[in-house]
Amino acid sequence: MTNLSKLARPPGTFALALLAVASLPHLAPGAVIFDQQLPAATVTFDSGVGYSGCTSGPHAAIDAGLSISSDGDSCFPYSGNWTFGDNGEWDSLSLIGDGSGNTTLTINLGGLYSSVGGFMNYQFFSGHASGVYTFNGYDPTIAALDVDGHVIESYDLFWDPNFGFGGLNNGHFAGFAEPGAEIAYFQISGDGIAMHNISLGTPEPTTWLLCGVGLLLVARRRPMAASVTR
Repeated sequence: MTNLSKLARPPGTFALALLAVASLPHLAPGAVIFDQQLPAATVTFDSGVGYSGCTSGPHAAIDAGLSISSDGDSCFPYSGNWTFGDNGEWDSLSLIGDGSGNTTLTINLGGLYSSVGGFMNYQFFSGHASGVYTFNGYDPTIAALDVDGHVIESYDLFWDPNFGFGGLNNGHFAGFAEPGAEIAYFQISGDGIAMHNISLGTPEPTTWLLCGVGLLLVARRRPMAASVTR
C-alpha cells in the first residue's frame, strides 16, 4: 500500500538537484535541428524593397545588422519572386540567396552561439513530388563554423525528407545545435538555396544557476548526514 505521508513530504535537496539537471536544455553534440531552438533571437533579413539585390561575382554587405559575404553570384537583400522549381516559390518573403552556380554565402553572427539555423528552401528542377529527381546544380548545404573559420558541422539538405513541398512561401527551419557556444559563422551554399531569417540560440544561464544551487545544497547536506549515529 502507498504511504501517503511520504507523498506529502517536500523533495529533498538531492531531488532538487536531479530536477535541476533534468531541466537543462537537451543539446545533442553536433545535432542537426529541424525545429527552432529556444531561447532564440530571430533576425529577418531586409526586404530590399525596390531593389533586387542580385550581384554578379563576390559580394559583401550588411543585412539586418549582420555582415554577409558571398564568393559568387548572390542576392541580398532580395525582394522579388524566387522560384524553387518543384519546391514551390517565395513571393512575399525577404531573403538572402544563391544566385547561380556553387555560391557560398557566409553570415558573420557577431558572437559565439550554441545553436543557429533559419527558415529556408532550395531548388529542385523537377521530380521532387514523384521521387524521380532532376537537379541541375550543386547540392544545397548548410554549415556551422567556429571563430577561426573551421567547419564544425555541415549537412546536405538535398535528400532530407523535411524538404519536399510545392506551393507559395513554404519552407523549413534547419540548423545546428552544439553543446557549447562555439558557432561564429553560418553558411548556405548550392545552386538555388535561399534563407528568410536566422535564429541564434544559447542555453539559459538561469538553468545552469539552478543546477549549481541544487548541487551546492547536496554538498552542504553530506557532512550533517555523516554525523548521525545509529
